[in-house]
Amino acid sequence: DRGGVRKIWLRRVPGGEERALTSGAFDDIQPAFSPDGRAIVFVRARESGRKLEPGDVFGAFWGGDVWRLDRESGQETKLLENAYNPACSPDGTHIAVDAPWTGQRRIWTVDATGHNPKQVTSDVSEAHAHLRPRWSPDGKRIVFQNMESTKFDLRVVDLATQKLSWVTHDLFQDLQPVWS
Repeated sequence: DRGGVRKIWLRRVPGGEERALTSGAFDDIQPAFSPDGRAIVFVRARESGRKLEPGDVFGAFWGGDVWRLDRESGQETKLLENAYNPACSPDGTHIAVDAPWTGQRRIWTVDATGHNPKQVTSDVSEAHAHLRPRWSPDGKRIVFQNMESTKFDLRVVDLATQKLSWVTHDLFQDLQPVWS
C-alpha cells in the first residue's frame, strides 16, 4: 500500500530489491503467478483511488475485475469483469475464479485469455457461495471454500464430472484451501 491504493510488488529473496509490478490509481489485490512465471493474474478495483474492501465480514470482495500482467512487456490486460480470487491451472491453459455471474458466487473456469467461461460448481441452494478456488497439482480438481451464512467448509469439484465432495463439513471455520 503506497499512495492510498495497493499494488502488486515483487521482491527477490533473500535480500533482493522490491519493485512494483502494477501501476496506476487503482487498487490491485489477489495476485497469482502463471505456472511459468511469465504472467500474474490479479484483481483490480473498478473505482480509481479507492481500496477494494470485503462486502462483508466473511471476505467476499465486490467492485473488481480480473486482469493479467505480462511480466516481460509490462502490459496489463483486463480478462474478466466482476470476478475474484484468480488461480492459474498447473498447465497454464486455464484460470479459475469465483464470480456471481448467474446469481450466487460459483467457481468458473476460463481459458488463459479470459474467454470460454464454464461454470464448474452449482449447488442445491442459493444460500451456498463458492469462493477461493485452487487447482489440484494434476489439474483435475479444484478445492474451494463453501460459505453458507456463517458456516465455512471446504469442498472439491471433479472437473470431468462436476461432482462435488466435502473435504470438511463441521463446526469449525475452514478457510482458504491450498493443495500440498
